[in-house]
Amino acid sequence: MRIHIQHWVFTTQRLFYHMPGVFTSTEFYQSRAIPRKSVERILGQLRESAIIRVLSEKEGRKPAMYIFPRLLAITEEGRL
Repeated sequence: MRIHIQHWVFTTQRLFYHMPGVFTSTEFYQSRAIPRKSVERILGQLRESAIIRVLSEKEGRKPAMYIFPRLLAITEEGRL
């Protein structure tokens, strides 16, 4: 899949506007008006690109939990 980088940056910024530094996949899905399959694909690409990291994997009905390391580093003044 080819994505124009400027479009990708803009889209990524819009997707994560008002997102906390730590969130679950369910929170991400419920806060956006996009299909669940698209959310799964986007989160997978962000994991592969090391933009987000998995704090805890999905377990049964419990959703996966993700972290934005760079966002937390900024908000915690580099203490991450």
